[in-house]
Amino acid sequence: MTDAAPFSDLTRSKLAILLQLSEAAFPLWKRFENARGAAMTEPDVIGAATLAFAAIHDAAKAWLETGAVDVAELQAHVDSVDEGAAEAGENSQTEIGDQAVAAQVAAVAVQTLAWALGRLAGAQIIGEGTPDPDGGDGMDGVLEMAESEPEIGHLRDLWRQFAAA
Repeated sequence: MTDAAPFSDLTRSKLAILLQLSEAAFPLWKRFENARGAAMTEPDVIGAATLAFAAIHDAAKAWLETGAVDVAELQAHVDSVDEGAAEAGENSQTEIGDQAVAAQVAAVAVQTLAWALGRLAGAQIIGEGTPDPDGGDGMDGVLEMAESEPEIGHLRDLWRQFAAA
């Protein structure tokens, strides 16, 4: 668990690092989506969450350029990622369990990005993977859960870079 320090002084550069982290974690989510494949249920919460990832990334990029973000829309995207992450959690003990567990890393990364973006915009974004109000976070824990994934070393480096910035 990280203390409140990395989140106490959010800046544009720190948001840019979180964006890099989330984009680097996205392949973990895509592997889960692809592994899940034909076993999809209706409604397709995984597909909707995948679209929400892209929308959150786009919102962060737009904020970095313009300083503006639609916080209601951002919250809706976080809610969509929550639904997808819950579905991933339900698959953690199945034949695609490795991909489902790794997908949690991507979900926490994108929700941390959305939470930080909300804070910079003066709003509170809430999701299952967002940091708690006291500044604790879930990144350290989920990075440990998916230790065998090839991206984890790079994700850890980005997380350390964020914490040190």
